Amino acid sequence: MLKHIPNTLTMLNLLSGCVGVVQISQGRFVSAAACIVLSAILDFFDGSAARWLKAFSSIGKDLDSLADVVSFGVLPSYMLFQWLNLLTSEYILSFQDYYAYLAFLPVVSSAIRLARFNHDETQKHSFRGLPTPAHALFWAAVFMALVYHPCLNASSDFRTENFSPSSLAYSQTGCPLWIELFLSPYFIILLAFLFTWLLNAPIRLFSFKFTSYKIQDNLFLYLFLLSSLILIFWKGFASAPIILFLYLLFSVLHFRKIKNT
Repeated sequence: MLKHIPNTLTMLNLLSGCVGVVQISQGRFVSAAACIVLSAILDFFDGSAARWLKAFSSIGKDLDSLADVVSFGVLPSYMLFQWLNLLTSEYILSFQDYYAYLAFLPVVSSAIRLARFNHDETQKHSFRGLPTPAHALFWAAVFMALVYHPCLNASSDFRTENFSPSSLAYSQTGCPLWIELFLSPYFIILLAFLFTWLLNAPIRLFSFKFTSYKIQDNLFLYLFLLSSLILIFWKGFASAPIILFLYLLFSVLHFRKIKNT
């Protein structure tokens, strides 16, 4: 029975992703973001459970990738698609006809990344390119931050039929710059292209699979975790872009240090 626990957690991850897709199809950004967070937790524990129980299997690895494509590929991209449609106040054939569909480019990149990950022996203790959960959690945090920011006065369920960010954002003063950026469809599409590249970028990033807990071996990882905790307590969901930048920065410094030793 115990050997089935990892795959059960993986299937729950997939189920959570499917529920999130339904939620975002109805315009519920908060619920969809919560599904991403739940999927990320399940994704972390299915791998941990497999290691603890020594319940490794080829089907488990493939099942995990299939679940991740939905939860961390399709779901966040669908959120971007819905957001772009909200920003232009129209559906389909809007925003220069088909531009909103560019939001789905990260899905393709996520699928390629996950397929490579399953066959890349160099990614057992680190990542090459941005992990798909990091991409999805970035958008989950951003949309949570937008929903709960007082500048927008968004409704708690963030339904498409009763919320128009384009009409609210500029009717009030004092909106921070980052909100103005995320209310720009051009900025959203720019980020979609950026993440499409980052997911398969030739950049080594650290994972959280510790092979040693010594400070000298994990200095930049510990600095990243400490900085992230401080930022979360200070800025909440709005800290997501800074945390992502620090993840990239500290990872580069970490592997540069290893290379020079």
